[in-house]
Amino acid sequence: MKYTFSNVFTTVLVVCAVTITAILLRREFFSPDDLTEPSPSPIRQLDVDAWRQASENGIILGSSTAKVKIVEFYDYECSFCSRVRPTLDEIRQKYPAEVAIVHRHFPLSFHTTAYQSAVAAECAHSQGRFEVYHKALFEQQGLSASLDWIGLARVVGMPDLPRFRECVEQRVPSEKIDDDIQLGESLAITAIPTLIVERKLFQGVLTTTELDEIVRRAIQDSE
Repeated sequence: MKYTFSNVFTTVLVVCAVTITAILLRREFFSPDDLTEPSPSPIRQLDVDAWRQASENGIILGSSTAKVKIVEFYDYECSFCSRVRPTLDEIRQKYPAEVAIVHRHFPLSFHTTAYQSAVAAECAHSQGRFEVYHKALFEQQGLSASLDWIGLARVVGMPDLPRFRECVEQRVPSEKIDDDIQLGESLAITAIPTLIVERKLFQGVLTTTELDEIVRRAIQDSE
């Protein structure tokens, strides 16, 4: 009986140890967006000044006179940010005159190539090739560990490759990216993707149907 009890006790200890180790490893090596799909958190309303800071800078795709702006904070290694990109494209196609997307970088520290991808995207923007390069970065997301930013620029037809290479290698737009990160932190953003639609902040994944309804109401409110 002693032997049996000892074996059971030892087994329980081993199971507990393995469970605790697994939890610790999970926390250390997995980013939040790799674990479970982030559900939208409660909507927050930004004050006018915070909305101005978020919406007046950043790379804008769409009409500069659009009635509704959607500000997106994202990271090029975030799998859920990749899922949101087609949704944003669909909304822009549906409301080409009414909606513009404002891109803000928020590379997470544990995504090892996300910051440099943001640098490359900004360098592409300086040559008028942001949209196509932005799309290509997300399409190459699974290859992020060996991503060739210069080679990707060649594929998308970057007009001046030597200038692009210099921009990327010297991290010319780092200050712009750091400003985006600081802004995101000042807005208490804790999850990506984060979308802000006319002062309403949504953290987590929104479906096309959900975002379409939010945008439709914002357009109506602006009229």
